[in-house]
Amino acid sequence: MAKLIFTADDFGVVPAIDKGIVYAAAHGLINSVATFTNRDGFENSVEKLLAANANIDVGVHLTICSGYALTDATYFTDKHSKFKHYGNIKRPKQAHRSDELSQLETEITAQIDRLVAILPDQRVKHLSVHFNSLYFVKDYFDVLVKVANSYHPVIPIRSVHAKPGIKHDFFVGQMAFQIAFKNLFRQKDVDHIDEFAEEIGVYTNQMASPPKMPDLFHSAHYGPLGLVKLTEHRIKKLAKKKRMKLYKTWEKLQPNEVCEYVFHLIDDNYSLLDGYQGSVDYLDYDGINTKYFDSRMAELKSLKLLKEEGDFGLFNQFTSWTKL
Repeated sequence: MAKLIFTADDFGVVPAIDKGIVYAAAHGLINSVATFTNRDGFENSVEKLLAANANIDVGVHLTICSGYALTDATYFTDKHSKFKHYGNIKRPKQAHRSDELSQLETEITAQIDRLVAILPDQRVKHLSVHFNSLYFVKDYFDVLVKVANSYHPVIPIRSVHAKPGIKHDFFVGQMAFQIAFKNLFRQKDVDHIDEFAEEIGVYTNQMASPPKMPDLFHSAHYGPLGLVKLTEHRIKKLAKKKRMKLYKTWEKLQPNEVCEYVFHLIDDNYSLLDGYQGSVDYLDYDGINTKYFDSRMAELKSLKLLKEEGDFGLFNQFTSWTKL
Protein backbone atom coordinates (compact mmCIF):
# COMPACT_ATOMS: atom_id res chain seq x y z
CA MET A 1 0.00 0.00 0.00
CA ALA A 2 1.08 3.56 -0.67
CA LYS A 3 2.51 5.48 2.29
CA LEU A 4 1.13 8.89 3.15
CA ILE A 5 2.30 12.23 4.45
CA PHE A 6 -0.50 14.66 5.34
CA THR A 7 0.98 18.17 5.46
CA ALA A 8 -0.77 21.34 6.63
CA ASP A 9 0.67 24.42 4.93
CA ASP A 10 0.76 28.10 5.98
CA PHE A 11 1.47 27.67 9.69
CA GLY A 12 2.86 30.49 11.82
CA VAL A 13 1.06 33.54 10.43
CA VAL A 14 -2.70 33.54 11.15
CA PRO A 15 -3.84 32.50 14.66
CA ALA A 16 -7.06 30.88 13.38
CA ILE A 17 -5.10 28.82 10.85
CA ASP A 18 -2.62 27.83 13.54
CA LYS A 19 -5.48 26.81 15.84
CA GLY A 20 -6.93 24.48 13.20
CA ILE A 21 -3.54 22.96 12.45
CA VAL A 22 -2.71 22.41 16.12
CA TYR A 23 -6.08 20.66 16.55
CA ALA A 24 -5.36 18.42 13.56
CA ALA A 25 -1.89 17.59 14.89
CA ALA A 26 -3.18 16.85 18.39
CA HIS A 27 -5.83 14.45 17.05
CA GLY A 28 -3.59 12.60 14.60
CA LEU A 29 -5.28 13.99 11.49
CA ILE A 30 -1.98 15.16 9.99
CA ASN A 31 1.62 14.12 10.50
CA SER A 32 3.45 17.05 8.93
CA VAL A 33 3.33 20.86 9.14
CA ALA A 34 4.96 23.52 6.95
CA THR A 35 5.59 26.76 8.83
CA PHE A 36 6.59 30.21 7.71
CA THR A 37 9.57 31.44 9.71
CA ASN A 38 9.71 35.06 8.52
CA ARG A 39 6.95 36.15 10.88
CA ASP A 40 7.63 37.56 14.35
CA GLY A 41 6.29 35.22 17.00
CA PHE A 42 6.25 32.08 14.87
CA GLU A 43 8.36 30.46 17.58
CA ASN A 44 5.46 30.55 20.03
CA SER A 45 3.21 28.91 17.46
CA VAL A 46 5.70 26.09 16.88
CA GLU A 47 6.03 25.60 20.64
CA LYS A 48 2.24 25.12 20.90
CA LEU A 49 2.31 22.74 17.94
CA LEU A 50 4.99 20.54 19.48
CA ALA A 51 3.18 20.58 22.82
CA ALA A 52 0.13 19.19 21.01
CA ASN A 53 2.12 16.54 19.14
CA ALA A 54 5.82 16.14 19.83
CA ASN A 55 6.20 13.70 16.93
CA ILE A 56 4.85 15.97 14.20
CA ASP A 57 7.28 16.51 11.31
CA VAL A 58 7.87 20.27 11.21
CA GLY A 59 9.33 21.82 8.08
CA VAL A 60 9.82 25.28 6.60
CA HIS A 61 7.36 26.83 4.16
CA LEU A 62 9.95 28.93 2.33
CA THR A 63 8.82 32.18 0.79
CA ILE A 64 10.21 34.82 -1.53
CA CYS A 65 6.85 36.45 -2.24
CA SER A 66 5.03 36.91 1.09
CA GLY A 67 5.91 38.70 4.29
CA TYR A 68 9.29 40.29 4.93
CA ALA A 69 12.80 39.10 4.17
CA LEU A 70 15.13 38.08 6.98
CA THR A 71 18.19 39.21 5.01
CA ASP A 72 19.18 41.89 2.52
CA ALA A 73 17.33 40.24 -0.39
CA THR A 74 16.93 43.39 -2.48
CA TYR A 75 16.26 41.54 -5.74
CA PHE A 76 13.09 40.14 -4.20
CA THR A 77 11.86 42.96 -1.95
CA ASP A 78 10.69 46.54 -2.02
CA LYS A 79 12.50 49.34 -0.19
CA HIS A 80 10.82 48.28 3.07
CA SER A 81 12.20 44.70 2.82
CA LYS A 82 8.73 43.38 2.05
CA PHE A 83 8.73 40.56 -0.48
CA LYS A 84 7.19 41.46 -3.81
CA HIS A 85 4.32 39.41 -5.19
CA TYR A 86 5.77 36.69 -7.45
CA GLY A 87 4.32 38.49 -10.48
CA ASN A 88 6.32 41.61 -9.59
CA ILE A 89 9.73 39.98 -9.27
CA LYS A 90 12.01 41.35 -11.97
CA ARG A 91 14.97 39.18 -12.84
CA PRO A 92 18.20 41.11 -13.41
CA LYS A 93 20.27 40.95 -16.55
CA GLN A 94 22.55 37.92 -16.90
CA ALA A 95 25.59 39.78 -15.56
CA HIS A 96 23.87 40.26 -12.18
CA ARG A 97 22.16 36.89 -11.80
CA SER A 98 24.91 35.39 -9.67
CA ASP A 99 24.26 38.18 -7.15
CA GLU A 100 20.53 37.47 -7.31
CA LEU A 101 21.05 33.76 -6.69
CA SER A 102 23.48 34.46 -3.86
CA GLN A 103 20.81 36.60 -2.17
CA LEU A 104 18.28 33.82 -2.68
CA GLU A 105 20.57 31.22 -1.11
CA THR A 106 21.29 33.46 1.88
CA GLU A 107 17.61 34.22 2.45
CA ILE A 108 16.24 30.69 2.31
CA THR A 109 19.12 29.45 4.47
CA ALA A 110 18.19 32.09 7.05
CA GLN A 111 14.56 30.97 6.99
CA ILE A 112 15.61 27.35 7.55
CA ASP A 113 18.08 28.17 10.31
CA ARG A 114 15.44 30.14 12.17
CA LEU A 115 13.47 26.91 12.62
CA VAL A 116 16.57 24.81 13.30
CA ALA A 117 17.32 27.07 16.27
CA ILE A 118 14.07 26.27 18.09
CA LEU A 119 13.50 22.58 17.34
CA PRO A 120 14.45 20.20 20.16
CA ASP A 121 16.43 17.98 17.78
CA GLN A 122 17.54 20.95 15.62
CA ARG A 123 16.40 19.04 12.54
CA VAL A 124 14.07 20.57 9.96
CA LYS A 125 12.14 17.64 8.52
CA HIS A 126 11.14 19.01 5.11
CA LEU A 127 10.99 22.05 2.83
CA SER A 128 8.14 23.39 0.73
CA VAL A 129 7.77 26.70 -1.07
CA HIS A 130 4.88 29.18 -0.92
CA PHE A 131 3.31 29.44 -4.40
CA ASN A 132 5.88 26.78 -5.44
CA SER A 133 7.80 29.86 -6.59
CA LEU A 134 11.23 28.19 -6.56
CA TYR A 135 10.00 25.35 -8.79
CA PHE A 136 9.30 27.45 -11.89
CA VAL A 137 12.78 28.77 -12.69
CA LYS A 138 15.66 26.36 -13.17
CA ASP A 139 18.36 28.31 -11.37
CA TYR A 140 16.01 29.10 -8.46
CA PHE A 141 15.30 25.39 -8.17
CA ASP A 142 19.03 24.64 -8.29
CA VAL A 143 19.53 26.93 -5.30
CA LEU A 144 16.72 25.21 -3.38
CA VAL A 145 18.27 21.78 -3.97
CA LYS A 146 21.76 23.03 -3.13
CA VAL A 147 20.59 24.43 0.20
CA ALA A 148 18.47 21.38 1.07
CA ASN A 149 21.40 19.07 0.38
CA SER A 150 23.84 21.19 2.39
CA TYR A 151 22.32 20.11 5.71
CA HIS A 152 23.26 16.92 7.54
CA PRO A 153 21.12 14.95 7.22
CA VAL A 154 19.85 16.44 3.98
CA ILE A 155 16.40 18.02 4.15
CA PRO A 156 13.77 16.47 1.84
CA ILE A 157 11.79 18.84 -0.37
CA ARG A 158 8.25 18.70 -1.73
CA SER A 159 8.07 16.43 -4.76
CA VAL A 160 8.34 17.84 -8.28
CA HIS A 161 5.84 15.21 -9.44
CA ALA A 162 2.41 16.79 -8.93
CA LYS A 163 -1.05 15.27 -8.96
CA PRO A 164 -3.57 15.92 -10.37
CA GLY A 165 -1.62 16.99 -13.44
CA ILE A 166 -4.40 19.11 -14.92
CA LYS A 167 -4.70 21.25 -11.79
CA HIS A 168 -0.93 21.68 -11.59
CA ASP A 169 -0.64 22.63 -15.27
CA PHE A 170 -3.36 25.23 -14.81
CA PHE A 171 -1.51 26.69 -11.82
CA VAL A 172 1.74 26.92 -13.79
CA GLY A 173 -0.06 28.56 -16.69
CA GLN A 174 -1.66 31.05 -14.33
CA MET A 175 1.74 31.93 -12.86
CA ALA A 176 3.24 32.49 -16.30
CA PHE A 177 0.27 34.59 -17.42
CA GLN A 178 0.43 36.90 -14.41
CA ILE A 179 4.15 37.43 -14.87
CA ALA A 180 3.74 38.05 -18.61
CA PHE A 181 0.81 40.42 -18.01
CA LYS A 182 2.86 42.55 -15.64
CA ASN A 183 5.68 42.40 -18.23
CA LEU A 184 8.46 42.46 -15.65
CA PHE A 185 10.11 39.17 -16.52
CA ARG A 186 11.65 39.25 -19.95
CA GLN A 187 9.66 37.16 -22.43
CA LYS A 188 12.31 34.44 -22.58
CA ASP A 189 12.02 34.08 -18.79
CA VAL A 190 8.24 33.76 -19.04
CA ASP A 191 8.63 31.08 -21.71
CA HIS A 192 11.10 29.31 -19.43
CA ILE A 193 8.45 28.86 -16.73
CA ASP A 194 6.25 26.79 -19.04
CA GLU A 195 9.21 24.86 -20.44
CA PHE A 196 10.79 24.04 -17.09
CA ALA A 197 7.45 22.94 -15.64
CA GLU A 198 7.34 20.25 -18.32
CA GLU A 199 10.91 19.06 -17.84
CA ILE A 200 11.47 19.48 -14.09
CA GLY A 201 10.85 15.79 -13.35
CA VAL A 202 13.43 14.58 -15.85
CA TYR A 203 15.79 17.39 -14.90
CA THR A 204 15.62 16.45 -11.21
CA ASN A 205 16.28 12.77 -11.89
CA GLN A 206 19.37 13.67 -13.91
CA MET A 207 20.91 15.98 -11.30
CA ALA A 208 24.30 14.91 -9.98
CA SER A 209 22.96 15.28 -6.43
CA PRO A 210 19.17 15.08 -6.70
CA PRO A 211 17.01 16.14 -3.76
CA LYS A 212 15.38 13.67 -1.43
CA MET A 213 11.61 13.86 -1.85
CA PRO A 214 8.38 11.81 -1.80
CA ASP A 215 7.30 10.14 -5.03
CA LEU A 216 4.29 12.42 -5.44
CA PHE A 217 2.77 15.69 -4.26
CA HIS A 218 -1.06 15.67 -4.28
CA SER A 219 -3.16 18.84 -4.25
CA ALA A 220 -6.58 17.32 -5.01
CA HIS A 221 -7.90 18.36 -1.60
CA TYR A 222 -7.67 22.06 -2.44
CA GLY A 223 -10.72 24.06 -3.55
CA PRO A 224 -13.02 25.57 -4.32
CA LEU A 225 -12.12 29.24 -4.07
CA GLY A 226 -15.64 30.63 -4.19
CA LEU A 227 -17.03 34.00 -5.17
CA VAL A 228 -19.51 33.94 -2.28
CA LYS A 229 -19.16 32.65 1.28
CA LEU A 230 -20.17 29.02 1.74
CA THR A 231 -23.02 28.28 4.12
CA GLU A 232 -22.35 25.98 7.05
CA HIS A 233 -24.51 23.32 5.38
CA ARG A 234 -22.49 23.60 2.17
CA ILE A 235 -19.23 23.29 4.10
CA LYS A 236 -20.43 20.04 5.66
CA LYS A 237 -21.43 18.64 2.26
CA LEU A 238 -18.10 19.68 0.79
CA ALA A 239 -16.27 18.00 3.67
CA LYS A 240 -18.00 14.69 2.91
CA LYS A 241 -16.97 14.91 -0.74
CA LYS A 242 -13.39 15.70 0.21
CA ARG A 243 -13.25 12.71 2.57
CA MET A 244 -14.29 10.33 -0.21
CA LYS A 245 -11.94 12.00 -2.68
CA LEU A 246 -9.03 11.34 -0.34
CA TYR A 247 -9.82 7.65 -0.30
CA LYS A 248 -10.40 7.38 -4.05
CA THR A 249 -7.17 9.15 -4.96
CA TRP A 250 -5.23 7.04 -2.44
CA GLU A 251 -6.65 3.88 -4.01
CA LYS A 252 -5.11 4.88 -7.34
CA LEU A 253 -1.60 5.23 -5.93
CA GLN A 254 0.95 2.56 -6.69
CA PRO A 255 2.07 0.17 -3.93
CA ASN A 256 5.10 1.45 -2.01
CA GLU A 257 4.74 4.98 -3.37
CA VAL A 258 5.10 7.78 -0.85
CA CYS A 259 2.62 10.56 -1.51
CA GLU A 260 2.36 13.90 0.28
CA TYR A 261 -1.16 15.32 0.44
CA VAL A 262 -1.28 19.04 1.13
CA PHE A 263 -4.01 20.62 3.28
CA HIS A 264 -5.00 24.20 4.01
CA LEU A 265 -6.71 24.23 7.40
CA ILE A 266 -8.32 26.67 9.80
CA ASP A 267 -10.34 26.38 13.01
CA ASP A 268 -13.74 25.18 11.78
CA ASN A 269 -16.02 27.08 14.18
CA TYR A 270 -18.35 28.57 11.56
CA SER A 271 -19.72 31.22 13.93
CA LEU A 272 -16.24 32.78 13.97
CA LEU A 273 -15.72 32.81 10.19
CA ASP A 274 -16.55 36.48 9.65
CA GLY A 275 -14.30 37.47 12.52
CA TYR A 276 -11.45 35.35 11.18
CA GLN A 277 -11.75 36.95 7.75
CA GLY A 278 -11.88 40.46 9.16
CA SER A 279 -8.94 39.92 11.50
CA VAL A 280 -6.38 39.51 8.70
CA ASP A 281 -7.18 42.45 6.46
CA TYR A 282 -3.72 43.75 7.34
CA LEU A 283 -1.96 40.54 6.32
CA ASP A 284 1.27 40.85 4.34
CA TYR A 285 1.16 37.26 3.10
CA ASP A 286 -0.05 36.97 -0.49
CA GLY A 287 -1.61 33.58 -1.10
CA ILE A 288 -3.39 33.31 2.25
CA ASN A 289 -6.74 34.30 0.82
CA THR A 290 -9.54 35.12 3.25
CA LYS A 291 -12.03 34.06 0.56
CA TYR A 292 -10.74 30.50 1.03
CA PHE A 293 -11.27 30.44 4.80
CA ASP A 294 -14.64 28.70 4.42
CA SER A 295 -13.09 25.98 2.26
CA ARG A 296 -10.28 25.68 4.80
CA MET A 297 -13.01 24.80 7.31
CA ALA A 298 -14.26 22.13 4.93
CA GLU A 299 -10.76 20.69 4.65
CA LEU A 300 -10.46 20.32 8.42
CA LYS A 301 -13.98 18.88 8.71
CA SER A 302 -13.14 16.31 6.04
CA LEU A 303 -10.22 15.06 8.12
CA LYS A 304 -12.44 14.92 11.19
CA LEU A 305 -14.97 12.88 9.23
CA LEU A 306 -12.21 10.59 8.05
CA LYS A 307 -11.41 9.88 11.69
CA GLU A 308 -15.01 9.65 12.92
CA GLU A 309 -16.74 7.77 10.10
CA GLY A 310 -13.97 5.44 8.98
CA ASP A 311 -10.56 6.30 7.60
CA PHE A 312 -10.30 3.35 5.15
CA GLY A 313 -6.95 2.62 6.77
CA LEU A 314 -5.38 5.86 5.55
CA PHE A 315 -4.05 7.01 8.92
CA ASN A 316 -2.33 3.64 9.32
CA GLN A 317 -0.30 4.44 6.21
CA PHE A 318 1.31 7.56 7.67
CA THR A 319 5.07 7.70 7.24
CA SER A 320 7.71 10.23 8.22
CA TRP A 321 9.85 12.48 6.06
CA THR A 322 12.81 11.05 7.94
CA LYS A 323 12.15 7.62 6.41
CA LEU A 324 12.47 8.77 2.81
